[in-house]
Formats: sequence, C-alpha cells, structure tokens
Amino acid sequence: MSAPRFAVEAVHGNIGVLTSSDVFAAKIKLAAEQNNLELVTYLPDELLQSNLGKISTHDSWLIFLNHELATFFIGPGRGVWSALTTYPHPHLYLVERSWAQLPLELPIRSTHILLGEYLGLDGQGSPTLERLSGALLEGNHCSLGEGGLTNLHLMSEDYVTSALMRILVSQTEAPRLNLGNVDGVSLASLLQICGEVGKRSLKLDYQDNGITSPVPSSFYRSTHALFENLPKESTLDLFLNHLNTLGKVQQDKTESQATPLKLPSKPLSENPPTPVTRLPKLVREDPPKAHPTKTYNFTNLEFVPRETKRKKIKLKLPNFLKNKTLKIAGRGFLFGFIFYLGSLALSFGITWVTVNNYKHQILSGTLENLSSNQIAKLAASYLYTNAVALGADEPALLFDAYQQALIVSDTTSSLARSAKDISSHVLTGAEINLAGTLTSARLDVENLYQQLSLLDGTLPSTTPKLLTKVEGDYQELKNLLPTLKKNTLLGKGVFSILPDLIGLNDRAKYLVLFQNNMELRATGGFIGSYGILSFEKGKLYDFQVYDVYTADGALKGHVEPPVPIKNILGEANWYLRDSNFDPDFPTSARRAEWFLKKSMNQDVIGTISINLETLKLLLNSVGPLELSDYNETITEGNLAERAQFHAEVNFFPGSTAKKEFLSSVADALFAKLKTADAKSLLSVSSALLASLESSDTQLSVTNASSERILQTLGWNGAVESKPCPTTPCYDDYLYSVDSNFGVNKANFYITKEMSLDVSLSKDGFPTHTLQTTWKNAATSNAWPAGSYKNYARLYLPPSSSIQQVKIGESVLSNTEYTVAEEHGRRVLSYLITVPINNLTTSTVVYTNNTKLVSGSLYTLYFQRQSGSRPSDKISVSYNLPLYLKPFKLSPEPSLLEAQKLSFDFLNDTDHRLSIQF
Repeated sequence: MSAPRFAVEAVHGNIGVLTSSDVFAAKIKLAAEQNNLELVTYLPDELLQSNLGKISTHDSWLIFLNHELATFFIGPGRGVWSALTTYPHPHLYLVERSWAQLPLELPIRSTHILLGEYLGLDGQGSPTLERLSGALLEGNHCSLGEGGLTNLHLMSEDYVTSALMRILVSQTEAPRLNLGNVDGVSLASLLQICGEVGKRSLKLDYQDNGITSPVPSSFYRSTHALFENLPKESTLDLFLNHLNTLGKVQQDKTESQATPLKLPSKPLSENPPTPVTRLPKLVREDPPKAHPTKTYNFTNLEFVPRETKRKKIKLKLPNFLKNKTLKIAGRGFLFGFIFYLGSLALSFGITWVTVNNYKHQILSGTLENLSSNQIAKLAASYLYTNAVALGADEPALLFDAYQQALIVSDTTSSLARSAKDISSHVLTGAEINLAGTLTSARLDVENLYQQLSLLDGTLPSTTPKLLTKVEGDYQELKNLLPTLKKNTLLGKGVFSILPDLIGLNDRAKYLVLFQNNMELRATGGFIGSYGILSFEKGKLYDFQVYDVYTADGALKGHVEPPVPIKNILGEANWYLRDSNFDPDFPTSARRAEWFLKKSMNQDVIGTISINLETLKLLLNSVGPLELSDYNETITEGNLAERAQFHAEVNFFPGSTAKKEFLSSVADALFAKLKTADAKSLLSVSSALLASLESSDTQLSVTNASSERILQTLGWNGAVESKPCPTTPCYDDYLYSVDSNFGVNKANFYITKEMSLDVSLSKDGFPTHTLQTTWKNAATSNAWPAGSYKNYARLYLPPSSSIQQVKIGESVLSNTEYTVAEEHGRRVLSYLITVPINNLTTSTVVYTNNTKLVSGSLYTLYFQRQSGSRPSDKISVSYNLPLYLKPFKLSPEPSLLEAQKLSFDFLNDTDHRLSIQF
C-alpha cells in the first residue's frame, strides 16, 4: 500500500491538512485561496522521514479519513498517526464518511465530522447514487429495498468544501458534527420522476437486498447548526445533473447502444448548483418540440408501486430422475430435506416460546420458575450445531450465548428457591434444612458469577446484525450484566455472614436505631426511638420498639458529651439519643451499644440504623399498612407526617406516644412480611439492598470478620478509606456531614447544593474551592420549622491544608472553626445558620501538597451522608494546566473542553470520579 499522495499545510491560520485524495487537496487549496489562505503541498516521504516535527507546529489539523489513509496510519505511517494523536497534540478535525468503518481509535481532543452522501471529491461519496446510476445506465430495471421509501440526500463537492472552511474559520471544538443535506427525496420518487422526464419505462421491484441508503434519516435531522446558513441544495437537481453527465459519457463510449438514457437538457430548478466537473450536458438524439418547464412538489409526492402478476412456477423432474430407483431416492431426499426444515422450524419455535416465558417470569418476579427444561436445551444445542456446520458465525455466536443463558437461568432459579426458603424460615418459622440450604445458596452464587462473566464475554459489545430490530433490548441486557455480576458478589458476601447474622447456632440480638432525618444528625437523623431485634436458631424471635427517653431516663451517673453537643445543643449530659455524633457509624454503633448496656442492661451483637427513607422503600414494596389501633392507613407518602404527629403532639419526656405508634408500624410491617409472596419478598430484598447501597440503612456488628465483609460491601457506614487501584495515583476525598442542632425538623425544608472546583497550578499542585449553599424554604419560625442551625463538618484527605473559610462574604477567623484529625482524615468543623425563607453559602478553600503528574490516575471519592436528601445537586469541575491531558474518564463528563472538565451528579449514593492522565 502506497503512502497518501498529499500532505497539505495551511500557512496562514496555522492549520494542517492531510488527505490521500488529490481532488480533495485541490478543492481545499482553491477554497483556501478564496479565503486568503496560502497552502503548501508536501510529499508524504518528506512528512514521514524528516518533517514529523511539522505536526506539532500547527494548532489544528484537518484530516480526510478513508480506507487508504487508515491503512497508511496502521502501516508505514504509524509514526504520523502517533504524532497526531499523542498528547499533547493539536486539535484534530477528522472528516469521515458516516457509513465507513475504519480500524482507528480516535483521540479525545478531536472533532469528528461525519459526512452524509455527496458528489465529487474522490468518486466514493454516495454508494446509493452509484448503485442507482449503474442500474439505470445498464438497463431499465431497478430493485429497491425498504419499499423504495428510503430517502436520498445529496451534497455537491462545493457544499462540502464550503462547510469545511466554515468549520476551520469558526475554530469550533465540538466533539462531533454531522454534515449533510437536509433535503431528501425517496428513491421511488426519484425513479418515477426520472422515467417521466426521460420518456422511459422503468421497471421497479422491491427486495430485501435492494438499493437503500446506508445513512439513516436521523443523521440528517441532527445536522449541526453551524451549517444552517449555507446555500440550500436540491437533491433532485444534483441527481439529474449527475445522470446527464454519466449518460453523455456512456453514449460517447458506446454509440451503438440500443436505448441511451435520455434526460432533460437542464435541471428542474431555476437555480441549479454548480456541478463538480463541468461536462457537456446530455442532448436528445431527436429533440422534441419545446414544452413548458415542469415544477414538481416533492413534499406531497406519493409513489404507488405498480401491481405485477406473479407467474406460477411448475416444477419438472430432470430426465435422470425419471428412473424408478432414482425417483425413490429423490423422494427420500426431498422428504428428508422437508423434515430437516421442519426440525429447524420446531427448534426455533421452542426457543421463541422459552424466551417469552423467561421474560414473563422475570417481569412477574417468579425467578424460582426460571429453570429450563431438557427440550429447550436440546433445541438450543441443535440450532448451535447447525449454525456451526453451515459456517454462520454470527448465528453460532448468538446460539452459544443462548445456551449459556439457559445455564444462567437454571442457577438463578435454584438460587431464588433457596432465598425464598431461607426468607420463609427466618420470617415465618417454616421448617427447612437451613444449613444445607445456605450451603447450596453459596455454591449457586459462586457458579452464577462465573456463568454471568462467561455470558458477558461471549456477547459482543456492538449489536449483532441479526438483532438490529431489537438493538435497544440487546444493549439494555448487555449493560445489565455488569450490575448482575456486582449484585452476585454482594450475594456471595451476604451468604458468607448470614449464619452469624441470624444466629443459626445461637441467639442474635440487635439494637435498631430509628433515626428521623427530618432532624438530620451525623449518621442519619435524631434517634427518637429504638428497637430490639432478636433471632434464635435462624428464626425471627422478637422485635420490640421503645421510646429513647425510656433508656435516657434510666441512665445513672454523668457522661460528659462532646464539646459541640454541650456548647451548641446545650446538653450538659450525654445520652443515647445523641450517641450518633460521630459520622463513622461503627464508632457511633459501639457507643450506642454502651449506652444501652448502661441504661437498660441489654447486650447486643450489632446495631442497625434506619431512617424514614428506608421505611418508605419498604412500604413501597409491601403496600399500605392498616393500623387498627389508630384507625389509620399508613403509606410511604404519609409516614413521616403521621409519625411526627403522634410523636410531637402533646409531647413530654417519658411520653409513650411515639413508642406506641412506631411499634404498631413495625408489628404491621412484620406481619405483612410473614405472609408475603415470593414477588413481594423479592421486592423487599431489592428495597433493602437499595437502602444499604445508598447508606440510608447501616449495619455494624461486633464480630470482626463479619464487620470486615460489611465494610467491603460498603454497608457498615464507616468513613471510607478506599485505596487507589493503581500507582502513581492522586487519592482525593470529600465527605460533607451536617448535624441539625436547632431542636427542630428544619431539614424537611432544607435543600443543599455543592460545587467543587479543582484548579491545578503549572507545577501540578491542586487548589480546591468548595462552595456549599443551603436553602431554607420554611416561611415560619413556628415549630417544627425554623432556622437551620447546622454544625457542618468536612472530611478531607489527610494532607489537606485549610486556606480560607467564608460564610457569605465574611471570612471566618481561625477561632471560628476547628481543624482536627479523625479516622485518617483532616476534618474541618464550623457552625452555620440558615434563616427561614433564605439561603446561606459557605466557601472553603484548601490545598494539598501531593503533586499530580502526567501518567498518573486521579480519583475522587464522594461519600454520601445517610439521611441526606437524595435529590441534592453536586458538581465537580477541573481546570487543568497545558501539560496534563486526560485520555480516560469515568463517568462521562458533562463538559469536556481543552483544559476543563465538569461532572454533575445527584446526592443519591456514593460516587467515584476517575481521570487517567
């Protein structure tokens, strides 16, 4: 393969142009001269051997990608492509036909310009036009695909070069631009008009492999606004002019042609576009009399295919089959072939029924019925064997994946049955071999993870051609597999510690903290009630709910509280209700267990915290609860309001109103769980899993090995210290913790927005600016509303240095905030008040002495506070120096510019941002 023929450099404008087409080079050069730009052409050998340094001297490059140039880049021109795409590199404008599939991985800092179908340049701009014109010039017969309704959109070469010059002049750095003519005409309409104006009878038929456009119509609907002001072009005029040119050339080459293509001597529109190559127009051999120019309305044009009569096909046996023996053999072969086709059809039918049955079982939540039967497996194996024998690679791949999916379904069904039996045993006391069932479940989880991994590796990332009509469903399944694998790993961890959690061989007792996140505290909310949850021999034994003031009133002696509780909250003593001061839940859990032991003489093996968000998820799963003692129906929508009503109306220390209401809710909830069907239990399990993942439910136990597994799963609410996955690595961290010390329920009215800006100096040291805005929508100071008195804490990387703290425009002195070390993190603490119907903003500037260098991985872990509002908005932006170029980002940024990145997400769970430089 020879190297590209031209490398063109734009001297003025500092733009380089690279192409393998001399026509394109000449056109761009002419267009540049018209725009006062001088172009100098270089030979490829000069660019390869001695002028690679020229690449970095240009601010940007315009490259016309095609198969010839792509082959050059992966062959002798590897050094050219590497110099063009290795950071730091100039901005690349990569021009490519939208239907081409080139074996090149495009760099991040580039603008991908996709072309619709066009005329000129290199003669390969319109596959549709090439097939149409070939069919018309060779004969009067044409086969159309998709009923002839596919639209043809054409551009002239002048239009393309004008658009490219506009891109270069505008200096846009948009990641993708679609360039195409929005004016389109259906292929059937084009041929109808061609027949009318050319006085010809054209025969049309419609076949699956007939002529269609490789460019979808959606491409032209998304043409970039940058090209809106370019002169409009008519696809019909371009089409007829092209056929005139080709027809004349064909006539000159073959004078003896029986019926040359005859088309009008001028285009239909009054202002035809300038043709690419000005060749003589096609002239009729016997010019007819002049007639008025016709005007066609393509908007209302409707083409109705001509009805054709189908000929009856009569099958006749060849003479050699008229021999009796051969006739019998032929009939046997025919019957065998028919039987073979029938067996294939039957196998396809069984597969179709099986797939639809699986879909129904999954949607209905009856996963225990997912197991496949032997007939379905035989049908799948038969289809796979035939696909392999026939050399059909894609069907073979899909049937192989289908066989693996059947194995996955069997394992999932077995695991679902085990989970259902375990749930029934724990909640209702149903007798089973619990130890054996747990062992079976652990084995199923192990096998399921391996099977899902194999299935994920078998299915291609791009949708197979056979499944293009269900591309959305295929991609949804493909994207779901990583989540299923993650959940399987979670299940593996749960089943490993479940015997200890439910007291399989003994009794297990837990402290349950009911935290009201309408009065937000460090681990989720104010502790208004607590419960004792008991298991014995793997069965739920008892669950009792108590008012927290019962335990607080029974505490003997004095316990000195933390300074903020004493000075801000005004509490002289420390009680169970304020024991969750530390945002590290294992620390607060051990402290709550200590208070329970000292006040109520109760021993527990762990602590569970839940807030109103958890109860809402459970109510959404099991449905409304009927509380006969209160003559009320409790739903996820009114739970918070009714709990607050019964807890706070006529409240006094020692009141049992709150205890009795929550106890009734807990009793009704567990009674409903004991009679729940498999679908409801699956929904409850999903709700609990979602609550644990979002940290609204937290679980910490005293057993060290079980606690390590819970921390690995991220369920114990610990202040995270997850290490970087690679080196060199910059490990960034942010955990914002609010505590309402205003003795009200102001968090019902509070929304919070956080904006973190990270700017890196030219030496690579980052400066963080965190701006947090709290908005108090309450309109009255009357309880339960009022001002939001917030003891705010920020947990940062240990090497962070606080530079400035501002509230509004007031800069705080170092006596108005504290800096300490906790749980391996630097902690900044300060008090901020948000009045009613108002908002308050704090700004914290801090630096870090860890340098970020090229080639390193940057990762930011944002930890969500339990009980905080999931809909709160968070944004993170990065201002990068010129020497740092990102080439791998996770997740996808909301803004990607040359030296700036932005990410936006919600406060619904923990988040990790990763940037590979």
